[in-house]
Amino acid sequence: MTVDDARAQAKAFHQMVPPRLAEARPHWLEVVKALPMDGEANLGLGVIHIMVDNRPDLAIGPLAKAAEAMPENLGAISNLGTAYAMLQRHDDALIQFERSLALKPDDANTQFNLGVIKAAVGRAREAMVHYDRALELDPRHAVAHSNAIYMRDLLADDEDAARMRRLWNERHAQPLKQGWTAHRNDRTPGRRLRIGYVSGDVAFHSAMFILKPIIEHHDRDQFELFMYSSTLKHDTYTDWFRDEVRWRNVAPAPPDYIAQLIRRDQIDILVDLSGHSRENRMMVFAMKPAPVQVTAWGHALGTGLDAIDYFFTDRICVPPAHEDRYAEQVIHLPSIICWQAQQPTPPLAAVPAATKGYVTFGAYNRLEKVSEPALDLWADVLRAVPTSQLIIKCADMEHPRHRDRILAAFRERGVETARIFIKGRTVHYEHMHQISQVDIMLDPFPHGGGILGLETFWMGVPTVTLCGTNIPGRLMTSFATTLGLPEWVAATPAEYTTIAIQAAQDVPRLVALRATLRERMGRSILMDHAAYTKIVEDHYRWMWKRYCERTQDPLTERAVVSPAMMPGCVSVRS
Repeated sequence: MTVDDARAQAKAFHQMVPPRLAEARPHWLEVVKALPMDGEANLGLGVIHIMVDNRPDLAIGPLAKAAEAMPENLGAISNLGTAYAMLQRHDDALIQFERSLALKPDDANTQFNLGVIKAAVGRAREAMVHYDRALELDPRHAVAHSNAIYMRDLLADDEDAARMRRLWNERHAQPLKQGWTAHRNDRTPGRRLRIGYVSGDVAFHSAMFILKPIIEHHDRDQFELFMYSSTLKHDTYTDWFRDEVRWRNVAPAPPDYIAQLIRRDQIDILVDLSGHSRENRMMVFAMKPAPVQVTAWGHALGTGLDAIDYFFTDRICVPPAHEDRYAEQVIHLPSIICWQAQQPTPPLAAVPAATKGYVTFGAYNRLEKVSEPALDLWADVLRAVPTSQLIIKCADMEHPRHRDRILAAFRERGVETARIFIKGRTVHYEHMHQISQVDIMLDPFPHGGGILGLETFWMGVPTVTLCGTNIPGRLMTSFATTLGLPEWVAATPAEYTTIAIQAAQDVPRLVALRATLRERMGRSILMDHAAYTKIVEDHYRWMWKRYCERTQDPLTERAVVSPAMMPGCVSVRS
């Protein structure tokens, strides 16, 4: 085979729908063997390392050659930036994306990439500007639109987030409605149902410790389970899910292909676990491939889509008075999630302040959640408790630029940097152990913690949280309320500092709480996996029965149902 033949074969596999990238590999290798600096072949290999192998480390070499051979090729430079971004080499990624911007400032994907990298380093407002610019350049860029929504949620810009959700539905979903066709599922109310879960996080990810206990406790006589995984990540958790459900890898596939696959699988209830977060499949849900569609758990903030019928949440995260903010029919569960602690878990450790003689505060959330107002309050707390220390831990802290910025922020607020300890990424067991080195965790805002908050409670460490105006700002309020800890929830910033200061002055209280908090969690609905799953299943059955009984066209009309008609509508348990 000649070099030209190999090149043609490789291109053909890249252009298939869905692309058969893996089969292009030997042909690109043949080209590179003959022409080591061939830009097109190195670009092809780099894309395969990213899209098929999920090995950005292997992609950097060929992509760097491609960018050198084709210095004005936007794809080569952007993919090199993507590989760096996947490795969290944010500064290197930013250099490549800024090269892309210089080449083509009016390219929507370049603006999108800059948004991604700036969001990753905590520059949320700048990221939102880039996403909005991407949408100006390409109003059909659905992923940029989802990310723009995510940024508004992060910044608690609630009204604008709601507006952007409505616009997403109008711009991206409504045009697909004319293509909806009637579903041919057997409309027998009591038969075994096919439940399809769609997630971009089916690997080691906090969302999996929400879904995993539900999968484990599903009644397989009543429900047949499918997983549509839209991530390239693969690890032992992925393998566990592959063994437990009927597995579908849809990561490289376009939305219409995935929707057709779901229809062929005759899914009765399709459950979105990503919302508008990374690797979501909102476009698939917009095609209405299943008769009943739900958004839940993984990033459950409401989608804005007419095509999604129901939204699982709880009464703390979405009070009844707020239900009309959502396009979906709100379903209140006893808790917004249930959760399973990852094993092995370190044993409970003694309260550090009991032996050290001073209190250690902690802030372990992602840097993108650490807002200026949160830094203001944390500095207020540290100044009011002058012997205390603060540990800040997250993966971003491994980068000197981020460490320097955070330390400078405290110095500007009158806190000696010697009292601030910076820690980076660790393996999960060590991460849990380092939580136990904290006496009191400080929740960021307006976007508060999620699974980290449950991990913190599990290690016996209480968290001071500020009850926010939207779901990301109310998750910790939900958890604390469910665990009977409302005294750790502040209604105002001033109350937040008061709670933290008073807790720091009462070490015996911290000791007593650490001794009992894990047991309290184990008794709550947050960790009663069987009971929680049964409530979810009852709702699935109710949804399906309602669908079967409806006489109007279910594709065009959705009736409003009184909460009293729903199963399992109980109050949040304290």
